[in-house]
Amino acid sequence: MTLIVAITRDSFSPSLTSLKGPVCDDFWNLTDANVACRQLGYPFGAERATTNSHFGLGSTSTFAMDNVGCLGTEQSLQECSYSTQDNCNLGEYAGVVCRTGK
Repeated sequence: MTLIVAITRDSFSPSLTSLKGPVCDDFWNLTDANVACRQLGYPFGAERATTNSHFGLGSTSTFAMDNVGCLGTEQSLQECSYSTQDNCNLGEYAGVVCRTGK
């Protein structure tokens, strides 16, 4: 089983209370997605990272994070390197498909 999450302020903010907007997909990869799933409480990590607003176009072009770069050991995306300045558009929302079991 998997959990599919589009990383937007509305769907992700309950677990990312300081996130003030969506995550841009520039440099978004499986390592980043694993951290996002762990932060959401899914210890088995990510099945895949999605890009290009895979789950639908976003509603805002003001992104909280761009160029996210996790090492993989972080417990939250906020611990990863990222930029608050973005060059993203509505078609660049990052997403993740989290594993719900082994």
